[in-house]
Amino acid sequence: MKQTFSRKVRGFGLGTAISRILGLVREMTFSYLFGAGMMMDAYRIAFNIPNLLRDLFSEGSLSAAFLPIFSDYDKKRGKRDAFRFTGYVFNVLLLFIGALVAIGMVFSPQIVHTIAYGFTKDPEKFALTVHLTRIIFPFVVFMVLSALTMGVLNYYNHFFTTGFAPALFNVGIIGCGFIISPFLIQRGISPIVSIGIGVLVGAFFQLLIQIPYFVKSGFKFVRGINFREKGLLRLLKIMIPIEFSYAVTRINVMVNMFIASLLAEGSVSYLGYSMRLMQLPIGVLGMAVATVTLPDAAKLVSESRDDEVIKIFSRSLRFVFFLTIPASVFLFILRIPIVGLIFERGAFTAQDTIFTSQALAFYSIGIFAMSSSRVVTSIFYSYKDARTPMVISIFTVILNVILSLVFMRLLLFRGLALAASLASIFNLMILLCFLKRKLKIIDEKKIISEFLKIIVASILSGGTVFGLLLLLQEKLTFSRSLNFLIESVCLFIVGGIIYFIISRILGIESSKHIKSQLEGGH
Repeated sequence: MKQTFSRKVRGFGLGTAISRILGLVREMTFSYLFGAGMMMDAYRIAFNIPNLLRDLFSEGSLSAAFLPIFSDYDKKRGKRDAFRFTGYVFNVLLLFIGALVAIGMVFSPQIVHTIAYGFTKDPEKFALTVHLTRIIFPFVVFMVLSALTMGVLNYYNHFFTTGFAPALFNVGIIGCGFIISPFLIQRGISPIVSIGIGVLVGAFFQLLIQIPYFVKSGFKFVRGINFREKGLLRLLKIMIPIEFSYAVTRINVMVNMFIASLLAEGSVSYLGYSMRLMQLPIGVLGMAVATVTLPDAAKLVSESRDDEVIKIFSRSLRFVFFLTIPASVFLFILRIPIVGLIFERGAFTAQDTIFTSQALAFYSIGIFAMSSSRVVTSIFYSYKDARTPMVISIFTVILNVILSLVFMRLLLFRGLALAASLASIFNLMILLCFLKRKLKIIDEKKIISEFLKIIVASILSGGTVFGLLLLLQEKLTFSRSLNFLIESVCLFIVGGIIYFIISRILGIESSKHIKSQLEGGH
């Protein structure tokens, strides 16, 4: 079971890693073409408005609501009924999301006015943001349908495909950015519009690559919608609280963007660039484990094997800690060379590197919590408990708003990143308390013991990396780009090796899974 779990995580993680690396290339494209000025601020807001709707109805949230019910159909009524139910869900999503997108496009000026009130002081910036919002909004339809196909494919263990599919989203944006923007400039149109077009193209191809596998798994299109279908009614009943719970991070982002729009120009971009780097370990490591955990847990709950669910939860959470805590430490220590290596070129200046790295420092504090919360909520959803994570999410959003307003006065945009991290840690702690109350036993002694060992290993390896960084900064005399490359890549690798060795010495169980994979275990 452990080896199967590791193999699944590796498959999804590899596909996601490719996608996230292309995500960084996408951000490098942004920094090269547009820097951190007005156009990039406008795009960040324009993208995040429909992206909130996407997060409400796609990826983790839709899978969390859909998979437990799909599993029940498959186990108790057979594959044919499971896919008939899936066909109804497909049609409901197409109809409902299409209507929401149309409404969003019509009322884009009012939405932008609310979300980015600070932009109203600059009519050109406000008008550009509204225009981009209208262009980008339809991508939500493709992404939500893609999320449904992704959930089914994960159930049937197509983890590499679902992890890799978002890579095409990034390819679409990068390609359109370089190909279309010169033509727009010649015609007097803002070149940032090319990125909005790229979002649509990329989302379409992300859905398209999954369709053949989706159909091969057993999906067939059905006509109409049977609202008397019990599974559909169950899905609609639990969808809203699950969506809100999974969207807590995005809602926090929107709160930060609203407040950042009131600050100096560039604040929205600094947060956006640093958030992309923060999302790399969350997406590759945390999301991979959570995505694998959900279908496994859903199947075990359907079979009433609660003891196995607890084992899966404990192993998954400890594995996320093992991967994300050292990643957070290294990201914090190497923040300047990493930001400089990836973004500092073209319109992105050395000053932009400093400000973006400062935001990243505060975001890195909460990476482990944001990643781990996905695993905890997946267990709640396996038991079809959507209410508990939803209520906790509400309090988390309120806390984030309060902390953002407090820290903004002291740290400006940096305070928004700190508030998001502290709110995420609060969210994880409360989720764990309520899961303990629900399941009675969550293997907390083993989790805490391994957590403390991971902290020790991360501090020791991080301290070594920090010392080596200071030494290299004195010795390296190459160009800034080459210095950044040596400092970030070499020290990340060295730090990872040291961390793994210390983990083995301390007897951290998750390191054994990594070792077995390196030795060719399956």
